Amino acid sequence: MINKKSSQLMDKLKRIKPLRNVFNRNCIPITFSSSDYFSPYLSVTISSLLKNANPNMNYDLVVFHKDITPKTQKILTETFNKGNVSLRFFDLSALFSGLNLYTPGHISIETYFRLVIPLVMKNYNKILFLDSDLAVLGDIKELYDTDVSKYALSACIECLMSSIVGIYGDHASKYMREKLHLKNVDKYFQAGVMVLNLDYFNKNHCAEKLFKMVTSFDYRIVDQDALNELLNDKNLWLNNEWNWTPLQKHMKEQGYLEHMSEFVREKYLAVKDPKILHFADREKPWFYPEEDMAYIWWSYARQTPFYEEILGRMIDFKISQRQNQNIFQNYPSMFFLNAKKIIYKIKKLFSKGEKRKKYKMKYKKVKSIIKEAKKFKKNLFKI
Repeated sequence: MINKKSSQLMDKLKRIKPLRNVFNRNCIPITFSSSDYFSPYLSVTISSLLKNANPNMNYDLVVFHKDITPKTQKILTETFNKGNVSLRFFDLSALFSGLNLYTPGHISIETYFRLVIPLVMKNYNKILFLDSDLAVLGDIKELYDTDVSKYALSACIECLMSSIVGIYGDHASKYMREKLHLKNVDKYFQAGVMVLNLDYFNKNHCAEKLFKMVTSFDYRIVDQDALNELLNDKNLWLNNEWNWTPLQKHMKEQGYLEHMSEFVREKYLAVKDPKILHFADREKPWFYPEEDMAYIWWSYARQTPFYEEILGRMIDFKISQRQNQNIFQNYPSMFFLNAKKIIYKIKKLFSKGEKRKKYKMKYKKVKSIIKEAKKFKKNLFKI
């Protein structure tokens, strides 16, 4: 039985006409999810893709969004919509309004849009889905030519998940085995680069099933976990050169490479010449140009009409980062704050008169500081 949230969405989707094919032959349909804020970074992904694309093919690019402004759409279409490239936008704001889907940490609502894509793009037999934080260095036709006729999709092993399992041990692997029902925890795919067999998706009502799943349970990596739970054994495993994530500074410090299983580490280290770089973690190249491989991303960023905006955002971020460090230096440790909160709570309960008022005020103040610090830290990690 479909729950209320997914039922509302399915009812809306039934009233939407699928997009028509733009090109009659030699067409590669590629879909993205983005917000208006993320559009400059999306432009870098598209720019890198087209710079390395086969000129004899046609590219039908569709961006799924809920808030990309007409101004931003105009800039993107004037930049990319020419000759063998068609760039379109599909607004999902009405579909997702009022659903209040779970978005932990730095994950945004746009991550769920890829679950809708098979229904909107059903006039195609298969499509590519790409995240917007990529640098595409290979010919995307090679990826699109992957034969998924006997599979639901094709995707790469998420190598960093093996590191997380290695670091957190049984707690993480238990979740993958018991909740996601994975037979092999090493074989968990990354959903940022996928070849989707739309015939399979729509014949087996995968969109409906996935929305029922994500609206019934708060997955740790939301729709990616749900996709693995439903379709892990229907995945044709891609070579990791098509979705390779450079190790960031904090990953090296925490020993991510050492904590990978031998099976996954071998696949990760085998990639010498990545065809797609995926900057999947929170230290994005546009804010951390000193991270590994970030210079490649910036080489494409300079070729987009958003370069100055991207550069300005990075400068603002670096300035705010220094200010934030000063703010945190002025905060006592969270352990100390929580201890004081407990003490003041006890004292206000067992005191009377003026003393009770004093401890009540102190309790209220330290509670406010804790709330401010938590909110600040949460917002910082969303950047």
